[in-house]
Amino acid sequence: MNGVCLSEPQGPADLQRAFAMFYGVSADKIDYYGSFEAFCDVSSGSGMYLVETSLKGDFPQWVDLYGFPECSDIEIAGFLAKALNTEILISDDTVNDYRWIVVSKESQRAVFVNADFLDQFDGFKIDRDTISN
Repeated sequence: MNGVCLSEPQGPADLQRAFAMFYGVSADKIDYYGSFEAFCDVSSGSGMYLVETSLKGDFPQWVDLYGFPECSDIEIAGFLAKALNTEILISDDTVNDYRWIVVSKESQRAVFVNADFLDQFDGFKIDRDTISN
């Protein structure tokens, strides 16, 4: 997993706690950075990093993951949606840059994001659900 996008912004402690629960580590083993620039200045740390980027649109908080073990994107997104009580947007890993997956605590669905909004603002607005997965 490279990163997740959240529909409701979460604080650093809540993010660290949720990721720690999923990975079975202590929250203090996960370092949080409020920007990529701050992360680039890191000379040492825990080896597990969350790096936040603020975005425009329906999913205003992007969190990149560095140094975490590989896992299923759907599995971690489902866990985070329940733990943080928010919807999570993740890549569907297809060649279509505008098709993504929204995961909530109840379900998951494929969606299209608004291409113009993504290209202009580098943020996400849900355009429509896909008709079939």
